[in-house]
Amino acid sequence: MEKRTCIDCNNEQPINNFYIKDKTGRYHYYCKKCAKDRAKKWQKKNIDKFRKLQRDAYTKWSLEKKKYKQKTVNRSSWLKRKEELGDSYIKWLLIGNIKRDNLSLSSKDIPKDLILLKRKEQMLKRKIYANN
Repeated sequence: MEKRTCIDCNNEQPINNFYIKDKTGRYHYYCKKCAKDRAKKWQKKNIDKFRKLQRDAYTKWSLEKKKYKQKTVNRSSWLKRKEELGDSYIKWLLIGNIKRDNLSLSSKDIPKDLILLKRKEQMLKRKIYANN
C-alpha cells in the first residue's frame, strides 16, 4: 500500500488517510486528522468569516430546496390530472400517439369526441390491469 508523510505531524501514513484534492485528483499534504485540526483552528480564528460562509451555504441550500419543492408540486398536480384522467392528460396521450405517427396536431385541434373515447379506453385499460 502506498504511504505518504504528513507535513504537519510528520507521520508516515497510508494514502487513504489523506483527502483527495478536488480538481487534480492528487492527495493533500496534510493527513485527515491534521486537516480537521487546521480547519477548526481557522474557524475559531475567523469566526465572522466562517459564519458568513455558513449563512451563504444555508441560503443556497434553502433556495435549491424551494425549487425542488416547486417541481414536486408541479409533478403532483400532473399526477393528479393523470389519476383523474383530465383533459390535459388525455390530450397529452393523444398528441404523443400523433407525434409517433409523424402527424402534426395541436391540443386545440383535438375534438371533444376523441378525448371522450380516449378517456373511456384508458378507463378500460385500468380496469383490465386492476383485475390481472
